[in-house]
Amino acid sequence: MILGVSGLGLYSQFTNFVGLLNFVVPLGLPFSLTKYISEDDNPDIEQLSKMFRSSLVYILISSAIASLILILFSSDISKLLTNEVEYAYYIVIISLLVPFSFVVSLMEAFVRGMKNINLLTRLLVLTSVVSIVFTVVFVLLFGMTGAIISIAGSSVVMLFIYIYYFKKNYPVKLVSKSFKLEGKNLRKFVNLGLASLAIGAINQISYLTVRIIAIDNLGVEANGIYQSVLAISLNYFSLMFVLIANYTLPKINSFKSDDEFRNEINETFRIFSYLLTPLICIIIVLRILVVTILYSQDFTSAIELYKFQFLGDFFKVLAWVAGLWLIPKNRIRLWICIELITFTLFPVLFVVLIKIFDMDIAAASIAYLVANVIHLIMNVFFLKKNLHFRFEIHNAKMFLYSVALLIIMILISEAKVEIGYFILLPLLALWFIIVSNQSEKKFVKELLIRIRR
Repeated sequence: MILGVSGLGLYSQFTNFVGLLNFVVPLGLPFSLTKYISEDDNPDIEQLSKMFRSSLVYILISSAIASLILILFSSDISKLLTNEVEYAYYIVIISLLVPFSFVVSLMEAFVRGMKNINLLTRLLVLTSVVSIVFTVVFVLLFGMTGAIISIAGSSVVMLFIYIYYFKKNYPVKLVSKSFKLEGKNLRKFVNLGLASLAIGAINQISYLTVRIIAIDNLGVEANGIYQSVLAISLNYFSLMFVLIANYTLPKINSFKSDDEFRNEINETFRIFSYLLTPLICIIIVLRILVVTILYSQDFTSAIELYKFQFLGDFFKVLAWVAGLWLIPKNRIRLWICIELITFTLFPVLFVVLIKIFDMDIAAASIAYLVANVIHLIMNVFFLKKNLHFRFEIHNAKMFLYSVALLIIMILISEAKVEIGYFILLPLLALWFIIVSNQSEKKFVKELLIRIRR
Protein backbone atom coordinates (compact mmCIF):
# COMPACT_ATOMS: atom_id res chain seq x y z
CA MET A 1 0.00 0.00 0.00
CA ILE A 2 2.85 2.39 0.79
CA LEU A 3 5.16 1.48 -2.09
CA GLY A 4 2.42 1.27 -4.75
CA VAL A 5 2.40 -0.89 -7.88
CA SER A 6 5.65 0.46 -9.36
CA GLY A 7 7.36 0.40 -5.95
CA LEU A 8 6.37 -3.22 -5.39
CA GLY A 9 7.64 -4.11 -8.86
CA LEU A 10 10.99 -2.49 -8.02
CA TYR A 11 11.11 -4.07 -4.55
CA SER A 12 10.42 -7.53 -5.99
CA GLN A 13 13.53 -7.33 -8.17
CA PHE A 14 15.73 -6.85 -5.12
CA THR A 15 13.98 -9.54 -3.05
CA ASN A 16 14.46 -11.97 -5.94
CA PHE A 17 18.10 -10.92 -6.23
CA VAL A 18 18.67 -11.55 -2.51
CA GLY A 19 16.93 -14.92 -2.90
CA LEU A 20 19.42 -15.78 -5.64
CA LEU A 21 22.32 -14.75 -3.39
CA ASN A 22 20.92 -16.91 -0.57
CA PHE A 23 21.33 -19.95 -2.78
CA VAL A 24 24.59 -19.14 -4.58
CA VAL A 25 26.81 -17.58 -1.91
CA PRO A 26 26.42 -20.24 0.87
CA LEU A 27 27.51 -22.85 -1.71
CA GLY A 28 24.51 -25.06 -0.88
CA LEU A 29 26.12 -26.06 2.42
CA PRO A 30 23.04 -25.45 4.65
CA PHE A 31 21.04 -27.96 2.61
CA SER A 32 23.70 -30.67 2.69
CA LEU A 33 24.33 -30.03 6.40
CA THR A 34 20.67 -30.79 7.14
CA LYS A 35 20.77 -33.99 5.10
CA TYR A 36 23.87 -35.47 6.65
CA ILE A 37 22.96 -34.56 10.22
CA SER A 38 19.47 -36.02 9.85
CA GLU A 39 20.84 -39.35 8.54
CA ASP A 40 22.43 -40.16 11.91
CA ASP A 41 20.12 -40.89 14.85
CA ASN A 42 22.99 -40.48 17.37
CA PRO A 43 25.30 -37.84 15.91
CA ASP A 44 28.72 -37.15 17.39
CA ILE A 45 28.55 -33.58 18.74
CA GLU A 46 32.29 -33.02 18.35
CA GLN A 47 32.15 -34.12 14.73
CA LEU A 48 29.10 -31.94 14.15
CA SER A 49 30.92 -28.98 15.70
CA LYS A 50 33.80 -29.40 13.27
CA MET A 51 31.42 -29.81 10.36
CA PHE A 52 29.44 -26.72 11.35
CA ARG A 53 32.53 -24.57 11.88
CA SER A 54 34.05 -25.68 8.58
CA SER A 55 30.83 -24.85 6.74
CA LEU A 56 30.72 -21.49 8.52
CA VAL A 57 34.26 -20.60 7.44
CA TYR A 58 33.48 -21.39 3.81
CA ILE A 59 30.31 -19.30 3.96
CA LEU A 60 32.10 -16.34 5.57
CA ILE A 61 34.81 -16.43 2.89
CA SER A 62 32.30 -16.66 0.05
CA SER A 63 30.22 -13.88 1.67
CA ALA A 64 33.23 -11.55 1.81
CA ILE A 65 34.03 -12.22 -1.86
CA ALA A 66 30.38 -11.79 -2.88
CA SER A 67 30.02 -8.51 -0.95
CA LEU A 68 33.13 -7.10 -2.60
CA ILE A 69 31.87 -8.06 -6.07
CA LEU A 70 28.44 -6.55 -5.37
CA ILE A 71 29.97 -3.24 -4.29
CA LEU A 72 32.34 -3.07 -7.28
CA PHE A 73 29.60 -3.85 -9.80
CA SER A 74 26.64 -2.22 -8.02
CA SER A 75 25.82 0.09 -10.93
CA ASP A 76 25.86 -2.72 -13.49
CA ILE A 77 23.68 -4.95 -11.29
CA SER A 78 21.22 -2.09 -10.75
CA LYS A 79 21.03 -1.56 -14.51
CA LEU A 80 20.39 -5.26 -15.09
CA LEU A 81 17.65 -5.50 -12.47
CA THR A 82 15.79 -2.22 -13.05
CA ASN A 83 17.08 -0.65 -16.28
CA GLU A 84 18.36 2.22 -14.08
CA VAL A 85 21.75 2.85 -12.43
CA GLU A 86 20.33 5.16 -9.75
CA TYR A 87 19.52 2.22 -7.47
CA ALA A 88 23.16 1.13 -7.16
CA TYR A 89 23.24 2.16 -3.51
CA TYR A 90 20.52 -0.44 -2.82
CA ILE A 91 22.98 -3.09 -4.00
CA VAL A 92 25.59 -1.70 -1.61
CA ILE A 93 23.10 -1.88 1.29
CA ILE A 94 22.27 -5.48 0.42
CA SER A 95 25.96 -6.42 0.13
CA LEU A 96 26.58 -5.26 3.72
CA LEU A 97 23.54 -6.93 5.30
CA VAL A 98 22.96 -10.17 3.41
CA PRO A 99 25.97 -12.10 4.89
CA PHE A 100 24.10 -12.17 8.23
CA SER A 101 21.26 -14.10 6.59
CA PHE A 102 23.71 -16.70 5.27
CA VAL A 103 24.94 -17.47 8.78
CA VAL A 104 21.36 -17.66 10.08
CA SER A 105 20.46 -20.12 7.30
CA LEU A 106 23.37 -22.37 8.31
CA MET A 107 22.28 -22.38 11.96
CA GLU A 108 18.68 -23.09 10.93
CA ALA A 109 19.92 -25.99 8.78
CA PHE A 110 21.68 -27.46 11.82
CA VAL A 111 18.50 -27.33 13.94
CA ARG A 112 16.51 -28.84 11.08
CA GLY A 113 18.97 -31.71 10.75
CA MET A 114 18.75 -32.42 14.49
CA LYS A 115 14.97 -32.95 13.98
CA ASN A 116 14.17 -30.68 16.92
CA ILE A 117 10.71 -29.69 15.66
CA ASN A 118 9.73 -27.73 18.79
CA LEU A 119 12.85 -25.56 18.70
CA LEU A 120 12.65 -25.15 14.93
CA THR A 121 9.01 -24.07 15.13
CA ARG A 122 9.87 -21.55 17.84
CA LEU A 123 12.71 -20.12 15.76
CA LEU A 124 10.62 -19.95 12.56
CA VAL A 125 7.85 -18.11 14.41
CA LEU A 126 10.40 -15.68 15.86
CA THR A 127 11.88 -15.19 12.38
CA SER A 128 8.44 -14.31 10.99
CA VAL A 129 7.62 -11.91 13.81
CA VAL A 130 11.00 -10.15 13.66
CA SER A 131 10.79 -9.90 9.87
CA ILE A 132 7.28 -8.42 9.92
CA VAL A 133 8.05 -5.87 12.64
CA PHE A 134 11.37 -4.93 11.04
CA THR A 135 9.82 -4.50 7.59
CA VAL A 136 6.81 -2.46 8.74
CA VAL A 137 8.89 -0.11 10.89
CA PHE A 138 11.56 0.50 8.26
CA VAL A 139 9.08 0.97 5.40
CA LEU A 140 7.11 3.47 7.48
CA LEU A 141 10.28 5.36 8.43
CA PHE A 142 12.31 5.23 5.21
CA GLY A 143 9.95 4.17 2.39
CA MET A 144 11.64 2.24 -0.43
CA THR A 145 15.09 2.45 1.18
CA GLY A 146 13.61 0.97 4.36
CA ALA A 147 12.03 -1.82 2.32
CA ILE A 148 15.42 -2.68 0.81
CA ILE A 149 17.10 -2.64 4.24
CA SER A 150 14.38 -4.93 5.60
CA ILE A 151 15.05 -7.64 2.99
CA ALA A 152 18.18 -8.77 4.83
CA GLY A 153 18.36 -6.41 7.82
CA SER A 154 16.12 -8.47 10.08
CA SER A 155 18.65 -11.33 9.88
CA VAL A 156 21.02 -9.23 12.02
CA VAL A 157 18.52 -9.48 14.90
CA MET A 158 17.84 -13.14 14.15
CA LEU A 159 21.54 -14.00 14.31
CA PHE A 160 21.67 -13.03 17.99
CA ILE A 161 18.47 -14.99 18.68
CA TYR A 162 19.89 -18.10 17.00
CA ILE A 163 23.17 -17.81 18.90
CA TYR A 164 21.22 -17.63 22.18
CA TYR A 165 19.17 -20.75 21.40
CA PHE A 166 22.23 -22.57 20.07
CA LYS A 167 24.13 -22.09 23.31
CA LYS A 168 21.05 -23.08 25.29
CA ASN A 169 20.22 -26.30 23.41
CA TYR A 170 23.41 -27.65 21.81
CA PRO A 171 26.96 -28.13 23.15
CA VAL A 172 28.28 -27.09 19.74
CA LYS A 173 31.33 -24.85 19.77
CA LEU A 174 30.64 -21.98 17.39
CA VAL A 175 34.26 -20.87 17.63
CA SER A 176 37.45 -22.76 18.47
CA LYS A 177 41.13 -22.06 18.96
CA SER A 178 41.76 -24.47 16.10
CA PHE A 179 39.16 -22.80 13.91
CA LYS A 180 40.15 -24.08 10.48
CA LEU A 181 38.77 -25.56 7.30
CA GLU A 182 37.90 -29.21 7.82
CA GLY A 183 38.19 -30.29 4.21
CA LYS A 184 37.85 -33.96 5.13
CA ASN A 185 34.47 -33.34 6.75
CA LEU A 186 33.21 -31.11 3.98
CA ARG A 187 34.16 -33.26 1.01
CA LYS A 188 31.57 -35.91 1.80
CA PHE A 189 28.63 -33.55 1.43
CA VAL A 190 29.91 -30.71 -0.76
CA ASN A 191 28.57 -32.40 -3.92
CA LEU A 192 25.03 -32.35 -2.57
CA GLY A 193 25.54 -28.75 -1.50
CA LEU A 194 26.63 -27.76 -4.99
CA ALA A 195 23.60 -29.57 -6.44
CA SER A 196 21.19 -27.70 -4.16
CA LEU A 197 23.08 -24.49 -5.03
CA ALA A 198 22.56 -25.17 -8.73
CA ILE A 199 18.85 -25.89 -8.32
CA GLY A 200 18.28 -22.90 -6.06
CA ALA A 201 20.14 -20.68 -8.52
CA ILE A 202 18.13 -22.06 -11.45
CA ASN A 203 14.90 -21.36 -9.56
CA GLN A 204 15.81 -17.79 -8.64
CA ILE A 205 17.33 -16.97 -12.04
CA SER A 206 14.13 -18.19 -13.68
CA TYR A 207 11.97 -15.83 -11.59
CA LEU A 208 14.45 -13.01 -12.04
CA THR A 209 14.47 -13.54 -15.81
CA VAL A 210 10.67 -13.47 -15.95
CA ARG A 211 10.64 -10.21 -14.00
CA ILE A 212 13.30 -8.61 -16.19
CA ILE A 213 11.36 -9.65 -19.30
CA ALA A 214 8.17 -8.23 -17.75
CA ILE A 215 9.84 -4.88 -16.98
CA ASP A 216 11.48 -4.65 -20.42
CA ASN A 217 8.32 -5.55 -22.38
CA LEU A 218 5.37 -4.61 -20.17
CA GLY A 219 6.78 -2.04 -17.74
CA VAL A 220 7.60 -1.94 -14.04
CA GLU A 221 3.90 -1.66 -13.10
CA ALA A 222 3.13 -4.97 -14.80
CA ASN A 223 5.93 -6.54 -12.77
CA GLY A 224 4.37 -5.04 -9.64
CA ILE A 225 1.04 -6.67 -10.50
CA TYR A 226 2.72 -10.05 -10.97
CA GLN A 227 4.68 -9.63 -7.74
CA SER A 228 1.47 -8.99 -5.79
CA VAL A 229 0.19 -12.40 -6.90
CA LEU A 230 3.52 -14.17 -6.52
CA ALA A 231 3.96 -12.76 -2.99
CA ILE A 232 0.78 -14.49 -1.79
CA SER A 233 1.85 -17.67 -3.55
CA LEU A 234 5.31 -17.64 -1.94
CA ASN A 235 3.98 -16.81 1.54
CA TYR A 236 1.62 -19.75 1.86
CA PHE A 237 4.16 -21.82 -0.05
CA SER A 238 6.52 -21.28 2.87
CA LEU A 239 4.17 -23.45 4.97
CA MET A 240 4.45 -26.27 2.44
CA PHE A 241 8.22 -25.87 2.24
CA VAL A 242 8.57 -25.90 6.02
CA LEU A 243 6.62 -29.17 6.20
CA ILE A 244 8.73 -30.79 3.49
CA ALA A 245 12.12 -29.43 4.56
CA ASN A 246 11.70 -29.73 8.30
CA TYR A 247 9.66 -32.92 8.67
CA THR A 248 9.41 -35.03 5.52
CA LEU A 249 12.98 -34.74 4.19
CA PRO A 250 14.77 -35.48 7.50
CA LYS A 251 12.41 -38.42 7.97
CA ILE A 252 12.80 -39.84 4.48
CA ASN A 253 16.61 -39.49 4.61
CA SER A 254 16.76 -42.43 7.01
CA PHE A 255 14.76 -44.80 4.76
CA LYS A 256 16.51 -47.79 3.24
CA SER A 257 13.86 -49.81 1.36
CA ASP A 258 11.81 -48.75 -1.66
CA ASP A 259 8.63 -49.76 0.18
CA GLU A 260 9.30 -47.10 2.81
CA PHE A 261 9.72 -44.46 0.11
CA ARG A 262 6.55 -45.51 -1.70
CA ASN A 263 4.46 -45.47 1.48
CA GLU A 264 5.81 -42.10 2.61
CA ILE A 265 5.22 -40.47 -0.78
CA ASN A 266 1.64 -41.75 -0.87
CA GLU A 267 1.04 -40.49 2.66
CA THR A 268 2.66 -37.11 1.99
CA PHE A 269 0.70 -36.75 -1.25
CA ARG A 270 -2.52 -37.18 0.68
CA ILE A 271 -1.56 -34.70 3.40
CA PHE A 272 -0.66 -31.99 0.91
CA SER A 273 -3.79 -32.57 -1.15
CA TYR A 274 -5.85 -31.95 1.98
CA LEU A 275 -3.91 -28.75 2.66
CA LEU A 276 -3.74 -27.38 -0.87
CA THR A 277 -7.17 -28.00 -2.38
CA PRO A 278 -9.28 -26.05 0.15
CA LEU A 279 -6.64 -23.31 0.48
CA ILE A 280 -6.45 -22.65 -3.27
CA CYS A 281 -10.24 -22.78 -3.63
CA ILE A 282 -10.61 -20.18 -0.88
CA ILE A 283 -7.96 -17.85 -2.36
CA ILE A 284 -9.44 -18.04 -5.86
CA VAL A 285 -13.04 -17.48 -4.72
CA LEU A 286 -12.08 -14.65 -2.34
CA ARG A 287 -9.51 -13.11 -4.72
CA ILE A 288 -11.22 -9.70 -4.87
CA LEU A 289 -11.34 -9.53 -1.08
CA VAL A 290 -7.69 -10.67 -0.86
CA VAL A 291 -6.50 -7.91 -3.21
CA THR A 292 -8.61 -5.28 -1.41
CA ILE A 293 -7.33 -6.22 2.06
CA LEU A 294 -3.67 -6.95 1.29
CA TYR A 295 -3.06 -4.35 -1.40
CA SER A 296 -5.17 -1.54 -2.88
CA GLN A 297 -7.47 -0.75 -5.78
CA ASP A 298 -4.40 -0.18 -7.97
CA PHE A 299 -3.80 -3.93 -7.91
CA THR A 300 -7.25 -5.06 -9.12
CA SER A 301 -5.88 -6.22 -12.49
CA ALA A 302 -3.96 -8.91 -10.56
CA ILE A 303 -7.27 -10.75 -10.05
CA GLU A 304 -7.05 -12.17 -13.58
CA LEU A 305 -3.82 -14.01 -12.72
CA TYR A 306 -5.13 -15.90 -9.70
CA LYS A 307 -6.75 -18.83 -11.49
CA PHE A 308 -3.54 -19.66 -13.35
CA GLN A 309 -1.00 -18.92 -10.60
CA PHE A 310 -2.62 -20.88 -7.80
CA LEU A 311 -3.61 -23.82 -9.98
CA GLY A 312 0.08 -23.87 -10.92
CA ASP A 313 0.94 -23.99 -7.20
CA PHE A 314 -1.20 -27.11 -6.81
CA PHE A 315 0.84 -28.97 -9.43
CA LYS A 316 4.12 -27.55 -8.13
CA VAL A 317 3.69 -28.88 -4.58
CA LEU A 318 2.63 -32.32 -5.82
CA ALA A 319 5.67 -32.33 -8.13
CA TRP A 320 7.83 -31.70 -5.05
CA VAL A 321 6.17 -34.63 -3.28
CA ALA A 322 6.75 -36.92 -6.27
CA GLY A 323 10.42 -35.90 -6.29
CA LEU A 324 11.10 -36.49 -2.59
CA TRP A 325 13.01 -39.72 -3.28
CA LEU A 326 15.65 -38.07 -5.50
CA ILE A 327 17.77 -36.60 -2.70
CA PRO A 328 17.94 -39.61 -0.32
CA LYS A 329 18.61 -41.90 -3.30
CA ASN A 330 21.41 -39.56 -4.47
CA ARG A 331 19.89 -39.09 -7.93
CA ILE A 332 21.43 -35.63 -8.03
CA ARG A 333 21.94 -35.35 -11.80
CA LEU A 334 18.35 -36.37 -12.49
CA TRP A 335 17.16 -33.89 -9.86
CA ILE A 336 19.10 -31.05 -11.50
CA CYS A 337 17.93 -32.01 -15.01
CA ILE A 338 14.25 -32.03 -14.04
CA GLU A 339 14.54 -28.66 -12.31
CA LEU A 340 16.54 -27.18 -15.17
CA ILE A 341 13.91 -28.22 -17.74
CA THR A 342 11.07 -26.85 -15.57
CA PHE A 343 12.64 -23.49 -14.84
CA THR A 344 13.85 -23.03 -18.41
CA LEU A 345 10.36 -23.67 -19.73
CA PHE A 346 8.90 -20.99 -17.44
CA PRO A 347 10.62 -17.90 -18.95
CA VAL A 348 10.65 -19.40 -22.48
CA LEU A 349 6.88 -19.93 -22.42
CA PHE A 350 6.43 -16.43 -20.99
CA VAL A 351 8.38 -14.89 -23.88
CA VAL A 352 6.40 -16.93 -26.43
CA LEU A 353 3.06 -15.83 -24.94
CA ILE A 354 3.87 -12.11 -24.84
CA LYS A 355 5.80 -11.95 -28.14
CA ILE A 356 3.77 -14.26 -30.38
CA PHE A 357 0.32 -14.15 -28.75
CA ASP A 358 0.63 -10.52 -27.57
CA MET A 359 -0.56 -11.35 -24.05
CA ASP A 360 -0.27 -9.15 -20.95
CA ILE A 361 1.30 -10.02 -17.58
CA ALA A 362 -1.18 -12.92 -17.17
CA ALA A 363 1.20 -14.77 -19.49
CA ALA A 364 3.62 -15.15 -16.56
CA SER A 365 1.08 -17.11 -14.50
CA ILE A 366 -0.02 -19.18 -17.50
CA ALA A 367 3.60 -20.10 -18.23
CA TYR A 368 4.06 -20.97 -14.54
CA LEU A 369 1.02 -23.30 -14.64
CA VAL A 370 2.16 -25.13 -17.78
CA ALA A 371 5.75 -25.51 -16.52
CA ASN A 372 4.57 -27.02 -13.23
CA VAL A 373 2.19 -29.48 -14.93
CA ILE A 374 5.17 -30.70 -16.96
CA HIS A 375 7.26 -30.74 -13.75
CA LEU A 376 4.75 -33.08 -12.08
CA ILE A 377 4.56 -35.36 -15.13
CA MET A 378 8.36 -35.71 -15.25
CA ASN A 379 8.68 -36.45 -11.54
CA VAL A 380 5.90 -39.06 -11.60
CA PHE A 381 7.41 -40.71 -14.69
CA PHE A 382 10.85 -41.14 -13.08
CA LEU A 383 9.29 -42.11 -9.74
CA LYS A 384 7.45 -44.99 -11.43
CA LYS A 385 10.48 -45.96 -13.50
CA ASN A 386 12.96 -46.07 -10.62
CA LEU A 387 10.88 -47.10 -7.59
CA HIS A 388 8.09 -48.98 -9.40
CA PHE A 389 5.78 -46.52 -7.68
CA ARG A 390 2.01 -46.63 -8.00
CA PHE A 391 -0.39 -44.15 -6.49
CA GLU A 392 -2.79 -45.89 -4.15
CA ILE A 393 -6.23 -46.00 -5.77
CA HIS A 394 -7.81 -43.62 -3.26
CA ASN A 395 -4.94 -41.15 -3.83
CA ALA A 396 -5.39 -41.29 -7.61
CA LYS A 397 -9.10 -40.59 -7.16
CA MET A 398 -8.29 -37.81 -4.71
CA PHE A 399 -6.02 -36.14 -7.29
CA LEU A 400 -8.68 -36.30 -10.02
CA TYR A 401 -11.47 -35.03 -7.76
CA SER A 402 -9.21 -32.24 -6.47
CA VAL A 403 -8.34 -31.03 -9.99
CA ALA A 404 -12.02 -31.23 -10.95
CA LEU A 405 -13.04 -29.21 -7.88
CA LEU A 406 -10.44 -26.50 -8.57
CA ILE A 407 -11.56 -26.15 -12.20
CA ILE A 408 -15.25 -26.07 -11.22
CA MET A 409 -14.62 -23.41 -8.56
CA ILE A 410 -12.64 -21.31 -11.05
CA LEU A 411 -15.38 -21.53 -13.71
CA ILE A 412 -18.20 -20.75 -11.27
CA SER A 413 -16.37 -17.87 -9.61
CA GLU A 414 -15.31 -16.42 -12.97
CA ALA A 415 -18.89 -16.55 -14.25
CA LYS A 416 -20.39 -14.94 -11.13
CA VAL A 417 -18.17 -14.18 -8.18
CA GLU A 418 -21.11 -14.02 -5.70
CA ILE A 419 -22.16 -17.58 -6.54
CA GLY A 420 -18.65 -18.72 -5.65
CA TYR A 421 -19.09 -17.31 -2.13
CA PHE A 422 -22.23 -19.37 -1.50
CA ILE A 423 -21.14 -22.61 -3.14
CA LEU A 424 -17.57 -22.73 -1.74
CA LEU A 425 -18.25 -24.48 1.58
CA PRO A 426 -20.86 -26.96 0.25
CA LEU A 427 -18.55 -28.07 -2.57
CA LEU A 428 -15.57 -28.40 -0.21
CA ALA A 429 -17.70 -30.49 2.16
CA LEU A 430 -18.86 -32.72 -0.72
CA TRP A 431 -15.24 -33.07 -1.92
CA PHE A 432 -14.11 -34.14 1.57
CA ILE A 433 -16.91 -36.71 1.88
CA ILE A 434 -15.95 -38.23 -1.49
CA VAL A 435 -12.15 -38.35 -1.06
CA SER A 436 -11.76 -39.12 2.66
CA ASN A 437 -11.64 -42.57 4.21
CA GLN A 438 -13.43 -43.68 7.37
CA SER A 439 -10.57 -42.87 9.76
CA GLU A 440 -10.20 -39.36 8.29
CA LYS A 441 -13.94 -38.73 8.59
CA LYS A 442 -13.82 -39.93 12.19
CA PHE A 443 -10.88 -37.65 12.96
CA VAL A 444 -12.66 -34.57 11.56
CA LYS A 445 -15.87 -35.47 13.39
CA GLU A 446 -14.03 -35.75 16.71
CA LEU A 447 -12.23 -32.49 16.01
CA LEU A 448 -15.51 -30.66 15.36
CA ILE A 449 -16.99 -32.07 18.57
CA ARG A 450 -13.94 -30.89 20.51
CA ILE A 451 -14.22 -27.40 18.98
CA ARG A 452 -17.91 -27.13 19.96
CA ARG A 453 -17.05 -27.95 23.54
